[in-house]
Amino acid sequence: MKQALALLLGGIFSLWGETGTNGFKSVTDAPFGAKCDGAADDTAAIQSALNTQNVVRFPPAICVTGPLMVRSNTVLELQPATVLAAKPGYGPTDRLLNLIAVSNITIRANGGAVQMRKSEYTSGEQRHAVFISESKDVRIYDLTAKDSGGDGFLIQGTDGGGGAPSENITLSHCIADNNRRQGLSIVNARNLLVIGGEYRNTSGTLPEAGIDLETDFVTDRMENISLIGVRTSNNRGGGIKFVPKSLPNAPGNVVSVIIQGFQSAGDRGGGGLFFTLPPAAAAGHAVSGQIVVQGASIVNPDSAGVQFLRWSASMPRVALNEVTVVNPNVGGTGRFDPGETGWSDAEREIAAHSGFVVAVGPTEPATPLTGSIVFHQCAAVDQRSKPAMQLGFYLHSSSAKGIDALLYNPRAVNYTLSATNSAVNWNRGRGTVRYDPKPVVQPRVNFNIDPFMGYEIAPAAAVELDLGSAAGVQGAEYTIRDTGPGVTVKPRPGDTIDLFGQAPGQAVTVARTGRGLRAVTLQSDGARRWRVDGSTAFYAANGPLYLVGGYGAAPNDPANVTIGSTGASPDVASVAFGNNTGVRMNFGYHAGGAFTPTSAVYDTGRHDVAALQIGGGAVIARFVSATAAWTPASIGDNDVAATTVPVNGCPLGSLVTAGFDSVARHNFILTAHASAANAVSVVALNKTGKAFHPAPGTLRVGCWVL
Repeated sequence: MKQALALLLGGIFSLWGETGTNGFKSVTDAPFGAKCDGAADDTAAIQSALNTQNVVRFPPAICVTGPLMVRSNTVLELQPATVLAAKPGYGPTDRLLNLIAVSNITIRANGGAVQMRKSEYTSGEQRHAVFISESKDVRIYDLTAKDSGGDGFLIQGTDGGGGAPSENITLSHCIADNNRRQGLSIVNARNLLVIGGEYRNTSGTLPEAGIDLETDFVTDRMENISLIGVRTSNNRGGGIKFVPKSLPNAPGNVVSVIIQGFQSAGDRGGGGLFFTLPPAAAAGHAVSGQIVVQGASIVNPDSAGVQFLRWSASMPRVALNEVTVVNPNVGGTGRFDPGETGWSDAEREIAAHSGFVVAVGPTEPATPLTGSIVFHQCAAVDQRSKPAMQLGFYLHSSSAKGIDALLYNPRAVNYTLSATNSAVNWNRGRGTVRYDPKPVVQPRVNFNIDPFMGYEIAPAAAVELDLGSAAGVQGAEYTIRDTGPGVTVKPRPGDTIDLFGQAPGQAVTVARTGRGLRAVTLQSDGARRWRVDGSTAFYAANGPLYLVGGYGAAPNDPANVTIGSTGASPDVASVAFGNNTGVRMNFGYHAGGAFTPTSAVYDTGRHDVAALQIGGGAVIARFVSATAAWTPASIGDNDVAATTVPVNGCPLGSLVTAGFDSVARHNFILTAHASAANAVSVVALNKTGKAFHPAPGTLRVGCWVL
């Protein structure tokens, strides 16, 4: 009877028998000689089971073991009280649970644990609890990895570095606690899902992060990584850290990471999110792709909540959407350590006490800007009875390098730095701050508009506004509105100002008599050169609005670019505003007390042209477009879905483009062609590595008619 039962159940191995003891028992009750009593060495018995059985079940007890090797096509099942405990004496590179070059592994831990002996490991960083190396199709559920001498979980390629990535890995609701180097290290992985779980209390040896995404070799991969609903807390090196340091060493590398619903509490060092490169790292090749953070809460970090340090222009785009930092530098003693000289104590102090920091130092790679960063609806909030947050957003360069960033509706609550009245303090680079609705500042005395990027400046008294150093911020925008008392905007020496892209000048005068400008927007190109843009609302004057400076003295002198109203003065250009025929601007120079026009620009009010030719190229007759709702069916890997969008006026074979707003993956490829007159065919190719069902969305198709 027992032989028949053994044949029926085949590969099932049980670590507790029908007798109810803690000894290892097979279904035939043959003893394996292990005790799982928390004292005896059970290594040989467990390894024997792993070598011979496809399903290995552990008892609710402490099994003391040395390093274990898991072979392919194996299922491990633990109980809530199961502990695989490291025996004393692990060597510097011994790992407890090893998945090396294997596939199809499932670990159902049910809350059980892999526990090492951290207090014993006073040196080294390679004694990992769970080691996944160049493996595929691994699923780990509800496992706690703690007290290791290295990482709780490590996912990499070939043991020793490099090689093929580990692929199709899932960590579901796992916990890493009190590990020496990292809670989770992601070194070389493709198609990795980390869902739920917590990575906490890491300390002992750098980097000491909850989760560290760090590529060591140029062949390492950080592709299709998803961290969904994960939590980090009390990690000495920060919550989630990104260090793709090796990827710029070769062309064609891609990073694709999405983090959704992330929560950080009390993380130190790098705060909740830390993006960094080593000092003096080579700029190298551009790394494509992007890192997207969607919805994150970073509470009580021991420094700035979100930090970028030396994130060079070679790095992929980072988009932070609805990320909130609460109470940065919660203890008041946290530090911002850039790991290089060239930072003043004041700069370090401000960075350590800010919600979001983008920091560029002297050892930024040899590129003109740091990487492209987008902050969308992000907020920094100080909820303490005595606020200590100095700035909400601190974008600062202590070198000649700059910063490339866009901030959309940034919000800062209870910041204390008296040098600025803006949510954002920006130093050097290019970028834009956009608010909706746009905040308004109403100065009553002369002041510098540096800190008020994206604001509407509507003085409550006749004042002079100094453009200040913010001309060094490419893309910075300032809107100045005259509400009546009169405003004078003063460029600094060496500034030039363009009128809608026309010839530059060191001075622009906007004067109103009868009809005139109500507001202007100044935009900087980062080289102390300003563009006057967004001129609006022509109406009867109730006060002058001036951009002032000197005049040129000859036709070839670029110092003179002026705007005035018709008949205002012989010393200004002639401009007619606000009639049905549009706007005319005359450009010229001032000499001998008289204005001499040299050219004129007309605006008909329609802003359309019969044809467009750029740089002597082909003439573009028109551009037509259309939109259509699309709900593709599930698309298999390497398969396609197609549809046709009517586009009136698009000839067969025209140059066309298409976009689909429900998918932003780099490996979801969209192509389009004008397959017939007035029709554009759109084809989507799925290269994600698995079947993919896009959400319903809107197709946008454009057609250039030559």
